[in-house]
Amino acid sequence: MDQSHLPKPQAREDRRLVNRDEALNLLFAAAQDVAREEGKLADGVYGSLEQSHISSTSFTLKSASGQMIARFPWLRQGR
Repeated sequence: MDQSHLPKPQAREDRRLVNRDEALNLLFAAAQDVAREEGKLADGVYGSLEQSHISSTSFTLKSASGQMIARFPWLRQGR
């Protein structure tokens, strides 16, 4: 059977829309935006990407001194 019309399989990494570093930067920026909206981060004050932490249950936005600004738990589907 001729399958030349089907797309060629690609390596798993080629299918990603963004790489891990880009995704972490986007997550960090979104966390800062939400923290500002919730009044947990003042205008002109920024979190630290290096101090912030990602885990299997949440993303924790931290200041440059390591102080927690906000924690964002992952939403679980089906609950």
